[in-house]
Amino acid sequence: MTPQPASKVLRPRPFGGWALTAAVELDAHSPGFISYALCGSSLKRQVVFVALAMLEQEGPDLLAARLSAVAPAHYTSSPHPKAQIAQALTSLRARKILQAVYGESPRGLLGMLSRLGDSPLPQQRLYRVVFDLLSDPKHRERAAALLKISGNIGPSHIEITQHLDPVLVHEKILNRIGLAQVDDVNAVLALIRKRVSTATDAALRQSVEQIQPKTRLETFFSRWLKKMDQPVAGPQIAADDPDFTMLTTGEAMAALGRRFQNCLSSKIPYVATGRHAYLEWRHAPAIAELHRLSDGQFVLADVHAILNREPDPDLVATIRHKLGSLGIPAIETDNQLRACGVLQLLGTFDFRIGPRFDEDIEEQLNELAQELADAA
Repeated sequence: MTPQPASKVLRPRPFGGWALTAAVELDAHSPGFISYALCGSSLKRQVVFVALAMLEQEGPDLLAARLSAVAPAHYTSSPHPKAQIAQALTSLRARKILQAVYGESPRGLLGMLSRLGDSPLPQQRLYRVVFDLLSDPKHRERAAALLKISGNIGPSHIEITQHLDPVLVHEKILNRIGLAQVDDVNAVLALIRKRVSTATDAALRQSVEQIQPKTRLETFFSRWLKKMDQPVAGPQIAADDPDFTMLTTGEAMAALGRRFQNCLSSKIPYVATGRHAYLEWRHAPAIAELHRLSDGQFVLADVHAILNREPDPDLVATIRHKLGSLGIPAIETDNQLRACGVLQLLGTFDFRIGPRFDEDIEEQLNELAQELADAA
């Protein structure tokens, strides 16, 4: 036999974890199996890992029977099931092994496995997830998006594709988020659906497909939230109140922000989550900023003038008095830290104050997502 060129010889590459433990057991009954696995191509190694994952799940007898059923007629092996498994994995082609393990080898599975690299997936169950994504028609879009990822496909890609909202399963999203962000991303999407009447699945999907390479995910979501037209319930201000106009849409907030030349449009997420409310004073250029407390009540936090200038003290006093008559007080404190203490002693607190601010936002978004899921 003519030896293969040096460039074609696959050098051994190590692997470990659960797969190595299972491979050692097979090698004990069929010496040389580990050597074969170490030197195999990426595809053949991954097919071996698929079989080892099934071995851990169903035991050697059932897997040995499945592999023997697809072996050629002249195939002979040891009577021990683990030896049979090892010999089958070293002699059968990759597609035959997959057919034995899963009952079928769906289109795209071999290509997917070849892109998982040389190492086993960290959890055996992920191989079944990959198979389900490619074999179940309802996951067709998820599988297609996963296959469009450039380069190797990692375990985080598989997990993200499995759990991400279907509307967001697109290579343009998958390339922008990590596994730890999936729940947050789903929660933000749930928030957008609840606050923006035009956020249909079709419109969202079209928007995802049009994301430009340099567009950040935060920008994508904020653009949608600026279309807010179904805000959460705010303070009880009558629509015909002679002194205040409550800002209830993203468009209104953005327009007023331009008039006042400030960052009011960046506060839309706070209004969307019900944490802040903003009132325009009808009689002079001023915006009252209200913060929601943990008991659902609102307090006056600040009064803004054009260009963030210091507002007229008499105007502030008038606004404070008017809001007080509506049951919306202003906390009389010298600094934010003292405000935190005062509110805690009163059995409530401002969501903005304290080190748990970011955690509170995340918790509220997650609770909102769960409420929407329960209602679906």
